[in-house]
Amino acid sequence: MSTCYACVKVAVTSEHVPPQCIFPEKKDLAEGMDLRRNLITVPSCDDHNLRKSGDDEYLMYVLSMNLPAGEIAAHHFSTKIMRAIDRRPALVNSLVKNNTPVIVKDRTTGETYETSALEVDGQRVDRIFSNIALGIYFHHFNKRWEDNLRVQPNFLSFLHEPNAQQRNAQIAELARYADQFFADVEHFGENPSVFTYQVVQPDRRIHALMRLNFYTGCKVTVFFGMSRGLQVSSVLGGLRSA
Repeated sequence: MSTCYACVKVAVTSEHVPPQCIFPEKKDLAEGMDLRRNLITVPSCDDHNLRKSGDDEYLMYVLSMNLPAGEIAAHHFSTKIMRAIDRRPALVNSLVKNNTPVIVKDRTTGETYETSALEVDGQRVDRIFSNIALGIYFHHFNKRWEDNLRVQPNFLSFLHEPNAQQRNAQIAELARYADQFFADVEHFGENPSVFTYQVVQPDRRIHALMRLNFYTGCKVTVFFGMSRGLQVSSVLGGLRSA
């Protein structure tokens, strides 16, 4: 009898991690193209499977509407997501109602773009990525993670919060550290244009370090069992220089 990937309850179903909805369906792709090959599933209790269905759709919107997401995400938005918006516009309307015109600079090419910044629910995003990280940990190590974890989306920025400029500079620096650290680490996942993950167990300061890569450009760094009092910057900076 197996238990849920996220709690001690008996598993009665299986759950896709990340959610299946972020992977385009065959009907929306060129003939012969398949981006749902061998999707990762983990055992789940009803509570953890059913209560997150709204979160799955929310994640799909947040990722696909993000500039770093790239062509596959844009195509997914123009097909499946537009159909979802037509059926149930309330969720996407809640995302775009507080949009702010901004000019952004591509960190790689240096090009600038005029676009809109959308306000996301930070606590919800943190919960979504934490659940995905727990599922991937269970899948990779075949056991449940029961200690603390911290997720750091490297593709989201602060706009109206106090010290937004300083906090965004810190996020950009952490993203550079993570890019360098994970540059030669193996990717897992059979649909790399949609999702891969990377994982290492570096040293005593932290049990495991994981990178979730969505649509190649949206990356989330996950810290498992980071020692109390340690800062994310000191961990990544120390590992980079080790």
